[in-house]
Amino acid sequence: MRKGGLRYGDRTLWKDLDLAVAPGEFWAVLGPNGSGKTSLVQALLGRRPLSSGSLSVLDDEPRRAARHIGYVPQQGTARANDMVRARDLVGYGLDGHRFGLRRRDADTRRRIDAILDAVGASAYANAPLGSLSGGERQRVRIGQALATDPRLLLCDEPTLSLDLHHQRAVTELIDRRR
Repeated sequence: MRKGGLRYGDRTLWKDLDLAVAPGEFWAVLGPNGSGKTSLVQALLGRRPLSSGSLSVLDDEPRRAARHIGYVPQQGTARANDMVRARDLVGYGLDGHRFGLRRRDADTRRRIDAILDAVGASAYANAPLGSLSGGERQRVRIGQALATDPRLLLCDEPTLSLDLHHQRAVTELIDRRR
């Protein structure tokens, strides 16, 4: 990002931001609520245009680079009647860009199982998302984001709802994948 800025009406969230991230770097953006952290992630994903400056992600425009980005959104809620299983959500990280019914082969199923194991979610792999706690859903979302072995991983409060043990485990997993 070069001289990047983001405004909402009269309110400037940030301006003149110069940011370059090299392969293998691990960055954290800290700030109070409403300071533009999530908006920065949205700009990097190509979902929010900058008010000023220029932005490229993985040497391309953000929307075109999106297929190489793993994204963990802020904790969302799941409806009690949501029947998508944890393993399905991780699988969408692998093949969610395809249309139609998915018939996953044995290699894909093994890969999904390995990812669920890596994030500590094997015990509830077949449970509907609506029945999981916030921390359990967050681990599954992290698995979904890591499923494609992305070149860039963007996490918006990835440890939210996780207990201290799982915060450490998830941080270490992301660091190893880096």
